[in-house]
Amino acid sequence: MTTINSAVRGLHLKGKTIVTRMKRVSLSIVVYLIWDESNRRVFENSCSPVEPIFRRFQVLFYMILRFHQRDLPIPN
Repeated sequence: MTTINSAVRGLHLKGKTIVTRMKRVSLSIVVYLIWDESNRRVFENSCSPVEPIFRRFQVLFYMILRFHQRDLPIPN
């Protein structure tokens, strides 16, 4: 997912493999964090450093995957 086009194409992947879910979750979180940072800059006149934003990504990614872990296929 190096471009917007490839990221959008990746959303159309079918299947419930862990890699497919990780791609979907990652893209969703990135879009959310960009939107949130944009709102902070416009409405609060503040700018966050990259490190805390990346940390938020890590925490959200982990939380979402752990929450949905029960839906993942059990490996043989």
